[in-house]
Amino acid sequence: MDYLRGLRRRVGHELIPLVYGTVIVCDESGRVLFHHRPDFDIWGLPGGILERGESPADCARREAFEETGLRVEPERLTAVLSSPKHNVLYPNGDRVQQITFFFAGRIVGGSLRTARGESSRFGFFDPTDFPPTLPWYALALTHRARSEPFFDPPEFSAAAGAPSWSVLRARVGTAPLVLPGATALVRDKNGRFLFVRRADTGLWGLPGGLLELGESLAGTAVRETEEETGLRIEPLRVRGAFGGHRVVFPGGDILYPISTYFDAVVCSGSIRPDGKEIDRVEFHHPADLSGIVPGICERLQRITDSPNSPVFA
Repeated sequence: MDYLRGLRRRVGHELIPLVYGTVIVCDESGRVLFHHRPDFDIWGLPGGILERGESPADCARREAFEETGLRVEPERLTAVLSSPKHNVLYPNGDRVQQITFFFAGRIVGGSLRTARGESSRFGFFDPTDFPPTLPWYALALTHRARSEPFFDPPEFSAAAGAPSWSVLRARVGTAPLVLPGATALVRDKNGRFLFVRRADTGLWGLPGGLLELGESLAGTAVRETEEETGLRIEPLRVRGAFGGHRVVFPGGDILYPISTYFDAVVCSGSIRPDGKEIDRVEFHHPADLSGIVPGICERLQRITDSPNSPVFA
C-alpha cells in the first residue's frame, strides 16, 4: 500500500489508473477460494494493487499470502480487465480505473489465516454458485476456463474531467508511477514484426504506449499503433503480461510500466510514421536489428517459444 498512499497524498480522490493482480485458486474438489472483504463488506478473490517493482504475477503471489496466509503459484493468465465499465468507487471516495490481471493458480504452501482489514473469513465455493461478489470477480470466474485469456474489446471514450497520465505526472513530479500500457505484435507474411524507431533515442521498439483514462488496454494498442504507424489494427489475443522493471527518464521521471502484449492484424491504413515520436516504421526480424529498446528481444523470444499460451513474469 506504500505506492497508493504516496500517490493519493498528491491526487486526492481523483480517478486514477491502478494495476491489480488477482488469483483464482481451488481446493481438491474444484471449489474457488473467496475471502470476505471488510472494505466493501462483500466476498472477493485474493488480490490487490501492484507495488513498485512488481509484475502482475508477483502482486498476485504477495497479496494472496497477505490476505489468506496461503502461498500460491500463478500458472495461467485467464483474464485482463481494463474497461472503464469496471471502474471502482471505494467507500472512502477514491475513484479508480482498474486494470486487473487474473491468474489461475495453485496452492503450494501456507495455511489459511485472517488478515486484519483485508480478510475476515474464508470460504470455498462452487465456481458457478458463489456468494454475492463484485461484478468483475464474477466476470473473471465466467471466463476462467477459456483456452485464451479474456480481454475487454477496444474502447476509446475519454474520461470526462480525469487527468491523462501526462497530467498525473505533472502532479507527482518525478516520483515513481506504476502505469499500464499496451503493445501490438503485428507480423507480415514472412513472420517479421512491425517495429518503430523512436526519433529521440534512435532505438527500435514495438508500437504501443501508456493507457489513457477512459480507454481499455486493447483500445490503447489500437490508438497508439495508429498514431505511431498510420495503421489501424485489430487486437486478437493476449500474448504476454510484463512488469517489474524500472525506467528512469533523462529528466528524472521514474516509471514502472506494466505492459500487455496483443497479437494483432492490420485492418486498414498505410505505413506513415508520425514524424514526431517515430521517424521510421518497418517490418523486421528482431535479430536483424541493432539498437533495440532493452528487454524487447527477450520478451519476443519468450512469446515465440510459447505459441499456445500467454507468458508473464
